[in-house]
Amino acid sequence: MRPKLVVTVTSVTLSILIIAFLGWHYSDRNSIERATSSDRRIPSPPKTLGTLSWEWDDDVVSSIQEAWSTPSGAIFRTEGHDGGIGLLALNTSTGKPAWHFRYEGDGRVWMSPDRRTTVIWHQKSGFFPWRAGESVEVYVLDTATGEVREQREAQVSLQDPALESATNTANAFVTLEPKGDGAAIEARDLISNELLWSKDFGGRCGFRGREGDAANLIATDQNKFIVSTLCSVDGNDRSSISAYDEFSGEEEWGRTLAAEEDSAWSKPAEIESNSTGHWERGQESSQIISAEAGPESIIVRTPYSPVVLDSEKGDPIFTDELDGRDILSVIHASSDSLMLKHTTGLSTNGSNEDLSPVTRITAYDTVGKEREYNFFPSETEAHPTSVVELDKSFAGMVSRNGKQEAVAANRDTGTRSENITISEDTGIASGIFAKEQASLVDESMFFKAPGAIVAGRVQNGRLHSIVGMA
Repeated sequence: MRPKLVVTVTSVTLSILIIAFLGWHYSDRNSIERATSSDRRIPSPPKTLGTLSWEWDDDVVSSIQEAWSTPSGAIFRTEGHDGGIGLLALNTSTGKPAWHFRYEGDGRVWMSPDRRTTVIWHQKSGFFPWRAGESVEVYVLDTATGEVREQREAQVSLQDPALESATNTANAFVTLEPKGDGAAIEARDLISNELLWSKDFGGRCGFRGREGDAANLIATDQNKFIVSTLCSVDGNDRSSISAYDEFSGEEEWGRTLAAEEDSAWSKPAEIESNSTGHWERGQESSQIISAEAGPESIIVRTPYSPVVLDSEKGDPIFTDELDGRDILSVIHASSDSLMLKHTTGLSTNGSNEDLSPVTRITAYDTVGKEREYNFFPSETEAHPTSVVELDKSFAGMVSRNGKQEAVAANRDTGTRSENITISEDTGIASGIFAKEQASLVDESMFFKAPGAIVAGRVQNGRLHSIVGMA
């Protein structure tokens, strides 16, 4: 009888150990670590460039993947720090962390266009393979304090390829999918994943063999989704831009680009909002374009000149044409000015071997009046990668002679008024324009926030710390 008793006890013990292991494994993979802040004081954004007032050089900086400017400070999405993914909020008036929310496993972060709310999808995972990927835990956070306003479960898979191009308002998200020669869009509740509405263009509008991506879809503060597709007009493809209500899917306005504005033979026009306030590591177009007072605008990139539309009605704001100029990028946009980097003419260095176009920074008002901005008047290649609008100047970040600098140009005269060195050792070779140096463009950040202008300090080609200027 003793051998039988030993076998029985051993089996029970083994069962207990297996259950304990599975419980530990499941809970460990789904662990959440968070801390909130009770400080709701929000200082005003700076009116001038000021001086370096603080530096945050925590080891978490190297793991930052995204940054957002918010009404209460800045929020960073980190990945790989302490083996997890999460959000960390920074008090941009002091340079000290305010709150954090970290989790293990997969997840997705949705930031509302007004930057007051963030929604986190945390993938439920564990030992049981038939449960993985079926649902997510949803957390709705207040960006000012990190407090969880709501928590629930939603049936959704993070592996859905349609999520790659998805964007969101504060309440819903929309996905964009090719469908034969056409396209379809689908809007779902951001918290429950319940279908709100869908629209099938039926082949009349689509991507013509291309994949829809983030450049074809944006969301606005006015709770609209803006979609860019190619539509058949009189037998020709034309870029068409339409706005849809986030809840009903009702089309609120639509605009087809004129032939002289369009490059529809190639792909749908790329669109972006001027209120993104968003930096993403590894994105060449990660300039911070901040929203100012007045109607939010939509920038439509075309091969001739950007078209800027009022997102409320779809009416054009800027109509000036820049004939013969190659628009390299939109550096800044607000309700009354558009700042472009563009080429104009050829260099006059007396040599036939180097007839390269001269690059300029020019701002245009709503009636087409222009002013050139010389952040460094004697160096035409020292142009800012990012620009923010201040009370009496524009401030930008440049790289020249191995230094990373914040520069301000007077709004009225266009000439340099202030200059601050952020880093003495960027790792970028002297005399080479920053846009051609992927490491600096990928690693640097620059935006206006409560209490400070925030910049990423780059050393040896990598993001080293975060500094504030006030």
